Amino acid sequence: ELKGPLPTHTMVSLQDTLQDFQFQDNSISGTIPTEMGLLTELQRVVGNSNLLRGAIPTELGNLMKLETLHLSGNQLEGEFPNDELCFLPRLEMIVIDCDGTNGTIANCDCCRNCSFDFLQI
Repeated sequence: ELKGPLPTHTMVSLQDTLQDFQFQDNSISGTIPTEMGLLTELQRVVGNSNLLRGAIPTELGNLMKLETLHLSGNQLEGEFPNDELCFLPRLEMIVIDCDGTNGTIANCDCCRNCSFDFLQI
């Protein structure tokens, strides 16, 4: 089981190579680093069932190759970055909590208008 925050220095060093970032079912805590937006080759982020808190960074809108964003089962809150994520060209699946069970993500109704193949909010 992994514990503690996501390592931002590792993200910076892997920014041109990392395609699949899976850290689900651990005890990863803290916020989602804005540096994740530097991972230009990233296709999948699967970080469900952790202890992440705070907002989904708008910098994830830089991930033009992102296909999957699965962050349910955390304590995320704040506005969903609809303008940044909704129109990513390859984003097919997004799974987040919007019911206030773990956190409170606002504006989840906005992303219902996007063209995702799979949307679970």
